[in-house]
Amino acid sequence: MNVKQLLTATLLSVALASGAHAQQCEDTALFAEMETMADTMQGLARAIRGNDLDSAREALPTLQQAARNAHQETPFSLRNGGADQDIANFRAAIDELNEMIDELDLALANDNQADAAQALRAIGDARRNGHRQFKDRSCG
Repeated sequence: MNVKQLLTATLLSVALASGAHAQQCEDTALFAEMETMADTMQGLARAIRGNDLDSAREALPTLQQAARNAHQETPFSLRNGGADQDIANFRAAIDELNEMIDELDLALANDNQADAAQALRAIGDARRNGHRQFKDRSCG
């Protein structure tokens, strides 16, 4: 095998390994729940900004269910060797997120657009903080 063939083989194996890792991460149940939450939050933000609280109320159960489901999952970054405390911290962060979603639910039930917007911002902040703490950087 000459140097060019060796280099090509090495690059190909690295590319395949990288793709396989990304596929594994994206195939987790938690990844699917997080995608559902992100998509739902975009719709909620549009509805709340447009003062369409009926649409926001219709979308909220999807966010609530995805967050409840996420609580039962383990982040990809903690699957292989995550300490029990790290997993407990993840679940506590999801519990806090669920409490914020309950605050959003209350604001929507009271037709309070300002409080709903504030609750959704808090949820977005918690999501970003959670990703910083728990998301595997090699995941999409």
